[in-house]
Amino acid sequence: MVELSTKAASSPKIFDESLMFKDDNAIELKEDFKNRFRNVSRLMDCVGCDKCRLWGKVQTQGYGTTLKVLFEFDENKGVEENPPLRRTELVALVNTLDKLSTSLNAVRKFKQMWEMRLLQEKQQTEESEGREVHSPEETGPGPEGHESTGVSEIFWEELEVVWEATRFIVGSWLALPEHMLVYL
Repeated sequence: MVELSTKAASSPKIFDESLMFKDDNAIELKEDFKNRFRNVSRLMDCVGCDKCRLWGKVQTQGYGTTLKVLFEFDENKGVEENPPLRRTELVALVNTLDKLSTSLNAVRKFKQMWEMRLLQEKQQTEESEGREVHSPEETGPGPEGHESTGVSEIFWEELEVVWEATRFIVGSWLALPEHMLVYL
C-alpha cells in the first residue's frame, strides 16, 4: 500500500479535484452527486446472482471510496483531521484499483494483438501482390506522424474492423446457449 501511494504521489497530477464544487450551488451539487451514487449502489440489490451482486457492490463501494478520498480528504490537513477510511472501504478501493488495472492491461494486450493481426494481414496482402514487405518501423510515419494512406484504403480498413466486430458479436450470441450448458 505504501509503494502504491508513493508511486501515485510521484506521478504528475492529471486531475485537480480542488476545482470541483466551487460555485454557489456546490453543497447542493455535492449532495445530489452522493445521492445518485447511493442509488447506483441500491440498484445492485436488484441483481439476482449473489456472486454478481457481491462483486458489483464491492466495485461500487470502491468507486464510492475513491470519490470520498477525492472530495472529502484535504491534503493540507493531518491524518487525524481527515475522515477515516473503514476497513471495508479500503478493501473495496484496492479491489477496484486491481480490476481497473487488469482491465487497462487487457485493453493494452488486445490493442497489441490487433496491431499484430493488421500487420500480418498487410504483409500477406503485399506478398500476394508481389510487393516488398516493410514493417512500420522501416517505412516510417507519413506527414505529422500519421501513416500515409488514401481515403479509400481507410474506408475499407474501417469497414473490415466493423465486419470483424459484427462477426464476433453474432458468433458470441450464437455460442451463448452452448456456453450456458457448460455452467448448468
